[in-house]
Amino acid sequence: WIPEQKLLGERCFQFLRRHAPRLRILHLDGCKPMCGDLAFGVLHLCDNLESLKLPALHVGESGKILGTGTSRWCQGLHCPRLRELCVDAWASLEDAGVQMLVRQCGLLHTVWLRQAPRLSDDSVTYLASLRHLSSLCLSGNAGLTDQSLQELASASQLRCLDLSGCRQLTEAGVVKFADSIAAPPGPRLTSLRLDACPHLGRAVAEALAARPSLDRCSLAGCRPMPEAVTAWVDGQGHIAACQALGMEPPVALGLVDGDGLPAAPLDFDNQPTRVAPVQEEAVQCAICMDDILTHEAMWECPVCCNKLHDSEDCARGWLRLRQSCPTCRAVAWAPPDEPAAANPFRAFHVPAASRPRPIRALSADAPESR
Repeated sequence: WIPEQKLLGERCFQFLRRHAPRLRILHLDGCKPMCGDLAFGVLHLCDNLESLKLPALHVGESGKILGTGTSRWCQGLHCPRLRELCVDAWASLEDAGVQMLVRQCGLLHTVWLRQAPRLSDDSVTYLASLRHLSSLCLSGNAGLTDQSLQELASASQLRCLDLSGCRQLTEAGVVKFADSIAAPPGPRLTSLRLDACPHLGRAVAEALAARPSLDRCSLAGCRPMPEAVTAWVDGQGHIAACQALGMEPPVALGLVDGDGLPAAPLDFDNQPTRVAPVQEEAVQCAICMDDILTHEAMWECPVCCNKLHDSEDCARGWLRLRQSCPTCRAVAWAPPDEPAAANPFRAFHVPAASRPRPIRALSADAPESR
């Protein structure tokens, strides 16, 4: 799991190839754009993959010459256990590729396909057929229309939806879709993002504010509307949006969904996992094997998040000698030395006792001193 590493490129797949059959989680989102031919050449060997996040993908020179690309990538991806698929940008993805992904990865519950302008409403039809689909992000796909919303109106398991930048969505289509939220067999959405959709205005805001299950909503970049309406992230923001629109807040705010769990807000930037709270265990230093107390200075590896004592005996001494993390062997350097604090007391120096220096002869002819 090495996200947001701007210096990491496609050469990393050369090192991952030998471990491909054992990979279960591979997160490379936020890294440098990569060639899809090289990336999927390794992913075709990952039969046990469960979570996959990739940066922006582009077609290599060989794919342009042979006329092959996305269809061949998706056709060879056989990951029956894959549950999460996220790609930062996939400009060459077409509807046929989405159809292959849905056919070969039927357990997907999270699909984020950003910046895929070649997709049409047919791709949404394939994605809506996934039985476990709970989070869908298709931001920046200008080819989607109101027909996509009609297909998603029957996705009963959908909780989180992002259609930002879909400029062909109309106000009438979104209002009709809002009526299906939390109405069987419609989606039980708790998070919806429709940023940068120029045709959406006040009517859409009123229709979405009337949905009590919608805990998080964003309409930034749409037609002018009150500031409190452009985005709300919790129940209090939902009430403030209703007041700004001059309407009564929904009665059943914060209702419980069908799974018996509170309808927690979902965010596409950081989607939390709903688990029972547990007490944090003490962090152990991998060098001295002692617990790191809360008041002690700590160094953390940016790759594996391993923690060490920030001292000469542990992190500083190890990194100065090895230049690598003791756990994952990632390249790391010792933190810069902090200047020592100034001593408020003046140092006391005892002058040495003055002793007479012996007189040395200036030349060989000079007589010896007695």
